Amino acid sequence: MAKRYGLAIVGGTFDHFHKGHEALLSKAFSVADRVFVGVTDNKMARKKRFPAAIETFSKRKKSVTYFLASKHYALRGKTTKIHDAFGPAAVWKKADAIVVTKDTAKGAAAINAARKKAGLAAAAIVVCPFAVAKNGRRISSTAIRLGQMNRTGEVFLSGERFARTLSMPQSVAAALRKPFGVLFAEPNAARKAEAFLEKTKPVFIATVGDATFRNLSKLGITPRLAVVDAFELRTVCGLPTTLAKRRVVVQNPAGKIAPALVAAIKKSVGCTVSGGKPSAIVVNGEEDLAVLPVVLALPLNSVVLYGQPKKGLVAVAVDVLVKERAVRLLSRFRR
Repeated sequence: MAKRYGLAIVGGTFDHFHKGHEALLSKAFSVADRVFVGVTDNKMARKKRFPAAIETFSKRKKSVTYFLASKHYALRGKTTKIHDAFGPAAVWKKADAIVVTKDTAKGAAAINAARKKAGLAAAAIVVCPFAVAKNGRRISSTAIRLGQMNRTGEVFLSGERFARTLSMPQSVAAALRKPFGVLFAEPNAARKAEAFLEKTKPVFIATVGDATFRNLSKLGITPRLAVVDAFELRTVCGLPTTLAKRRVVVQNPAGKIAPALVAAIKKSVGCTVSGGKPSAIVVNGEEDLAVLPVVLALPLNSVVLYGQPKKGLVAVAVDVLVKERAVRLLSRFRR
């Protein structure tokens, strides 16, 4: 029979609360009578990778509290803010177990070093396995912030989903005639979109369509990714000179989403998020449907802009719900 402990401690950022967090907390309550849960403050959280999309402390703590209540752990647990990797000294001195994952085991070792210095016995270190996504990768808050997966481990740009060319059925075409985000109607649609961007301050701006790119460029807005086809209302136009040196050309037939287009979008976004310069994808064929894989590729708190001819500009604020909506639409495409 596994040993049971009186008090276990577990700490973390608990950003975009996911299955891995559920497993970690459940492990702690399974091995201890009481559990102290430390949630890092905003200052500590901002040290994580891609901090722009990290949730506030209050939201992160609320997610933990809700989970404990849903599993009837609340009476045996206490959740509080911590300002360093140790948390309150009175707690780690009393704890006889520390529950961690592989990547936080160093913190447990540091606590035990402090306990030894205080003349206390080392606490048991209980390691909880990582929760894994459907592609075998670890589910992490970083991957969620980067827009790569959701809280349950569904991978948005999975190779399985885009292994073959997808063809759009008429039912989806009708659905996409409605704006996928907020429509800024003419006149002055670009100006309205500019005000929206100033207000929301997205971490990443992408555009789909030549007219959208040009209208925003005239206002001094350079997207980090521009998907164009060098045509505007069926009239040949020059390529965006500012991005011409950092362009990739792909084939993508009208009414379809080709694997090459998706691969180019994924690579371009990945390079730019990692510090690369803005880039362009030039589509031989038609780029309209690129909006869907672009939404799936972008980090959270990004914005995708595309045009609706004679109507205006559509701005799509990228969050997990929007990504999941794009997945549902793509599930209706024919392979």
